[in-house]
Amino acid sequence: MVVIPGDRVRIGRHDLTVAEAYLHGPHLVQITSTDGRTWWTPATAVRRLDAAPEQPR
Repeated sequence: MVVIPGDRVRIGRHDLTVAEAYLHGPHLVQITSTDGRTWWTPATAVRRLDAAPEQPR
């Protein structure tokens, strides 16, 4: 899963906004959230959350 700063993701039961993301080897990622927490997790555990669809005006 490729994520960039600003993406909303879920890691396990935690939803967060990505501030920084780094790949460490073929399977391990380091993600720092906008609230300052750092997550080290297998890349397969990261799920991108789709943005809510825009409401018609």
